[in-house]
Amino acid sequence: MLMRLLIAVAALSWISAAQAAEPLYPLGSRVGVVPPPGMVPSSAFPGFEDKAHHAGLVVTEVPVDTFPSVETQLSAEALKGQGLDLLAREGLKSRDWRGFLIAARQTLSGVTVRKWFLAAAGSDVAAVLTLQVPENEQKFYSDAVVRAALASTAFRPIPVAERLSLLPYAMTDLGGFRVLQTSADGTALLTDGPKDLIAQMEQPFLLISMVLGQTPQPAAYDGFARQIVASVPGTKDLTVASAQPLTLGTQPAYEVMAQAKNEKTGADIDVVQWLRFGGTGYMRILGIAPRKAFAGVLPRMQKIRDGIAPK
Repeated sequence: MLMRLLIAVAALSWISAAQAAEPLYPLGSRVGVVPPPGMVPSSAFPGFEDKAHHAGLVVTEVPVDTFPSVETQLSAEALKGQGLDLLAREGLKSRDWRGFLIAARQTLSGVTVRKWFLAAAGSDVAAVLTLQVPENEQKFYSDAVVRAALASTAFRPIPVAERLSLLPYAMTDLGGFRVLQTSADGTALLTDGPKDLIAQMEQPFLLISMVLGQTPQPAAYDGFARQIVASVPGTKDLTVASAQPLTLGTQPAYEVMAQAKNEKTGADIDVVQWLRFGGTGYMRILGIAPRKAFAGVLPRMQKIRDGIAPK
């Protein structure tokens, strides 16, 4: 009884403190939160964890235009289909976002767990936060503590240096492009324009990715590069205008220039692809722009390409 009372008093004190505390952000995430007491940043997933009580808080950033589908996926019917018993649902909002909080229960491999979901949508980003803890550890994670933590969710612009720090290579020249996304697997997405959504290809963008595995012999570079560029999603009627070998730094590479149309709008677009080959795989640098803008941005894309170096 005394222990429960002490836990309750500590929870009330933390809830008051959480309202004034600054959110913590997983590295490279726009979404942050004041985690419940006992939780620390996780090295295994974007979020926070309390290994002593087997609790975790996963922070997932999603495009704001997908928020309606998030609402559908977290409906009572959808949760029931996933084996979750809905316990409570309420609307929440802050200065920067609107959303809803769900409390649920689920049995996994014979263990009953409590789950809370916060879905929040801001002006240009949305998020789903999921906190899970075994039900027998819930005394450390009461509904009030979890609600206060999830209600502290906040959004921020990510410093460019922090985004770049995630990459396994250095980018010494961004060519005036904006960095939209980066990840530890070497993927980087950059754009030249005000919009963060690039699906319509209305503005230039550059996508860098790394592929591990066996690379082709130099004699097969041309066919290999042509095959890959033909699979650019969202395009149709793609034709190769030129293809040639080159050297990037000290590594062999292959360049393909192509013309295509936007699959949805039919607008003319130009494509450049550079494959940079190494001993354990290759790097793909893919640039796409509306045809009228391509000539102007190509030299800047080349600056980005040439500015990639080992860390």
